[in-house]
Amino acid sequence: MVNINIKVTHEVTREVLEDIFVTALEGGSNYWCEIDPPSNAFMREHKNEATSIIIFKAVYDHGMKIRVFDVEDDDEGKVAIGELDVTNFEKRLQKLIDDGNGHHLMAQIDDAGAADAESADVVFQYLSLGEVVYG
Repeated sequence: MVNINIKVTHEVTREVLEDIFVTALEGGSNYWCEIDPPSNAFMREHKNEATSIIIFKAVYDHGMKIRVFDVEDDDEGKVAIGELDVTNFEKRLQKLIDDGNGHHLMAQIDDAGAADAESADVVFQYLSLGEVVYG
């Protein structure tokens, strides 16, 4: 018997990525993740929006690089463990697929009710860390 390998391409829209950020930052990833916020000026400019949306807009719309920290690290010895950078998203999402975790991304894309905090967390870990480290 011969195995057949195919590559399937899916569009990951801005809306899907924004939903992943919101779900992850407001619940799915907050057990491990602390975000270095954008500049005070950017935060003031978007003061009427949720912090998760502000962070998404900073990264996705404005190309800012946002550092990610382990929530357990104390402030004095804090070292970034990852970075949100839109230029890495395509490569990191492909790695998620290649590593066999594509079902977490598909749960977010398909919008069939399967999207949850766990799937958002896994995708967010790939976007920020390049792999699943926590959970």
